[in-house]
Amino acid sequence: MKYFYLLLFSIIPAAVFSQTNFQKGYIIKAAGDTVRGYIDNREWNINPEVIKFKAPPGDVKAVQYKPADIKAFVISGINEYQSYTGYISMGKTQGTQLSSGIDTTTINASVFLKLLAYGENVKLYAYTDQIKPRYFVQENGQQPVELKYNVFFSNKIEDSGILSTQVYKGQLSVLAKKYMPGNEKLTTLITRAEYSAAQLTVIVNAINNSKSTPVKSSEIPHFRLFVGAGFGVSKSKFDGSPEFATANSSSSTAPVFDAGIDFLPQPHSQRFIVRAELLYTRANSNFEADQAGPVDKYTATITQRTFAVLPQVIYNFYNSESVKIYAGLGVSANFSSYKTTKSVTVDTYTVNYNNIFDFNTAWVSIPVEAGVILNKRLDIMARYLLPSDYGGGDYNVRVSSFQIGAHWFFGKH
Repeated sequence: MKYFYLLLFSIIPAAVFSQTNFQKGYIIKAAGDTVRGYIDNREWNINPEVIKFKAPPGDVKAVQYKPADIKAFVISGINEYQSYTGYISMGKTQGTQLSSGIDTTTINASVFLKLLAYGENVKLYAYTDQIKPRYFVQENGQQPVELKYNVFFSNKIEDSGILSTQVYKGQLSVLAKKYMPGNEKLTTLITRAEYSAAQLTVIVNAINNSKSTPVKSSEIPHFRLFVGAGFGVSKSKFDGSPEFATANSSSSTAPVFDAGIDFLPQPHSQRFIVRAELLYTRANSNFEADQAGPVDKYTATITQRTFAVLPQVIYNFYNSESVKIYAGLGVSANFSSYKTTKSVTVDTYTVNYNNIFDFNTAWVSIPVEAGVILNKRLDIMARYLLPSDYGGGDYNVRVSSFQIGAHWFFGKH
C-alpha cells in the first residue's frame, strides 16, 4: 500500500495551495463598467474584506479587489455584495463583553454589504464581522443606513441587568408609513421583530409588497445521496495462533457495493464534507500451515460477509467547479457473518471441522480514502483499510483491504 500513500501525499501538498472555488459572476467597477468572469466564492461566514476575480479569456492570475476598488460584485445565482463607505457601529450585542451603558462607538470604513432582499422601494443588506452582525436598509437613490441596535449592561444601581435599544423598529416604521401606509399587519410585524436576517427580510419584503430575494436558501441542499460499486482486494493472515503460525497470507478479490449520504456545510463550494456510508462486501480466505509433529497440516477456509457503516470526514484539497480532489479519514464499524472450515491432516487422513472458529461478528477498522469528483456527479475513489483484527478465542486473523470504486451523486448540485 506504499503506492497509495505516495499518491495521497503527493496530491495533498500541491493541492493545498490551490484551494480556490472560482464561480461565474461579475464585478461592477467604480466607473460603472460591468466585467464578467469568475469570482472565488469562499462562502463567507463573515463579510469578505477582499475578493479574487478572473476575467476570461486566458486570465491565469486572479486580481484582488477591495470595497474601495469596485461598486459591487455578484456570484451568479448565489449572492450579491455592494460596496459601502460610511459609518458602522462597534458596540457588542452579545456575550460577556457588553459595555456598561450604551456604546455608541462608530468607525468610518469601506466594506462589502451582502444583499438579503430587494424590491422597488427598499433593499436590505447584512454586514457581519468578528464583532457582530449588522443590517442596513437602502432606499432607491440613497446611501445604505445601518439599522441601529444596542445591547449593554445597565450602569444604574436601581436598574441593573442587560438592556437594549431597538432603534431599528422606529427606522422600519418610518419606511412602512412611507411606502405601505395603513398596513396594520406590517406595523405589528415591526413591533415584534427581532434583530435577525430572517425577520428583517420578511419586513423589507412587506415594505416592497413582494417576496423577492436575491438567493433562495434552498437553492442547493445541504446534503446529497449517492450509490456506488467497485471491487476490493483483502489480505488476511492468522496472527498469534500456534496452529497457523506458519500459514501463508491469503488474498481475496470481491465486489463492493455501497450507498450513503453526504452532508455539505458549504453546499456551493462543497469543500468540506461529512459522509455516512453503508457498504457490503465479502472475502474468501484460504490458509495452509505445514507442521513438524504428529499433525502434518492444518488448513482453514473462511468465507466472510460484511456490512459496514462508515462515518467519514472529507476535505477537497483541490476545489474547482468541475474537478475536486479530496482525501478522507473515518471509522468503519463492521458487522460480519462467517462460514468456516478447519481441516486437520495426519498422514493421508483428514478431519474437517465446520464453523469451529469463534470470530468477532462486530469489529472496527480505519479507512483512509482519496478520490476525484467530476462535475459534482461522479466520484472515482481509492480506499485503504488499515490492518485490523476480527479474531476471537484462540484464533485471531489480521486483515487489510484496498478498494477502488465509483459513486454517483443524485439531486441538485
